[in-house]
Amino acid sequence: MALDLNQFQLNSVSVTLISLSVMFTAGFILTRLTKILSLPNVTCYIIAGIIVGPYFLNIITQELADKMSFIGDIVLS
Repeated sequence: MALDLNQFQLNSVSVTLISLSVMFTAGFILTRLTKILSLPNVTCYIIAGIIVGPYFLNIITQELADKMSFIGDIVLS
């Protein structure tokens, strides 16, 4: 059930932006759930990453995650 964004003839910048928007949207939606359950937001970000990542729904494939390693560098800097 992988979402193959390459079938739409998109360039790498478009695929990266769409993937980022999917990640941000999933995080935003799950923060609403953590407010109800009185959990920290970091918990929902981890759960959102697992859900959209390559090990559950595979919306963000492993190749795309490897190409987007610059995000970790930006966040940690």
